[in-house]
Amino acid sequence: MEHYDLVIIGAGPSGLIAAIEAKKNGVEKILILDRESEPGGALSNCIHSGFYLDNMRENLTTSELIQRLIDMVLDLNIVMKNDTTVLNLNKNKTLVAVNSYDGVLEVKVKSIILATGCREKPMGYKNILGHRSAGITTAVAVLKYINKKGVMPGREYLILGSGDTAILAARSLVLEGAKVKGIIESSSRVHAVREESKQYLIDFDIPVLFKHRVVEVFGEGRVEGVKVVEVDKHRNFLEGTEQYITCDTLVLSINLYPEVILGIKVGMKVHDENSELVINEEMETSLEGFFACGTVIKGYDVIENVIQQGKVAGKSAARYIRDNNDENHG
Repeated sequence: MEHYDLVIIGAGPSGLIAAIEAKKNGVEKILILDRESEPGGALSNCIHSGFYLDNMRENLTTSELIQRLIDMVLDLNIVMKNDTTVLNLNKNKTLVAVNSYDGVLEVKVKSIILATGCREKPMGYKNILGHRSAGITTAVAVLKYINKKGVMPGREYLILGSGDTAILAARSLVLEGAKVKGIIESSSRVHAVREESKQYLIDFDIPVLFKHRVVEVFGEGRVEGVKVVEVDKHRNFLEGTEQYITCDTLVLSINLYPEVILGIKVGMKVHDENSELVINEEMETSLEGFFACGTVIKGYDVIENVIQQGKVAGKSAARYIRDNNDENHG
């Protein structure tokens, strides 16, 4: 069994920041584990700019921000293992993980930070009638196809939902020369959190059809078009408002929700109404010595908040380790 002072599960921005902050606050042996093949989390699927790190007043792209964080982690001699899935987490601060290089890893630690991020809800969430056609995907998948794989999943796109991820996907598609027919939004407003995302709608001339829903998908082998209908304030369909829009790709902007499975299995308390982790102002969960940061707490959040949470979690974990070391040596 390997021994570390601190293990961080998740190598997205919050996990990387937490590791850096913990190291700066005196934690010696730190291990970062992540199931993806490279660090960066969901942010690594994006290419937009507008990010700043600490006092560096540079306008960084997502890839530049992630690389800065990776460089800082490596410079601090923090161990990072990708392609690693944590199978089991225990209250006694031991865990079992596996990857294709080392096989099974058994680790004993003094503190753990959960930075597992968030993921999309299942495809059936939107409850759209239609055949099992090719050409139905999600906004996060589109970002990964284009920005990481260099693949265009279609030619004519219709996007459901107006959150940040949906708009970023629309922007990336337009930049690559795709035809984005528009965004379908069932409410009367854009749901993006970032002001930059809202501006993209104007800058890239992306139309939004408010107070509408997709009610049927057409196409056998692949999507050929959809039927949309106007809805009232109670989301009821308005008769006589149906229209047909051609497209070969339907992009679902599925809600992102916290990846809290490991936390729940080990016994961390969650809020009943939304399954979000219960944490205090020090980012500590209901289990002593277990901390959490980033989008695992409540789903999608702006990067500024994610980075700040990582800093607090790193400092708090370092304080916890230091205090317990003092007690053991007292």
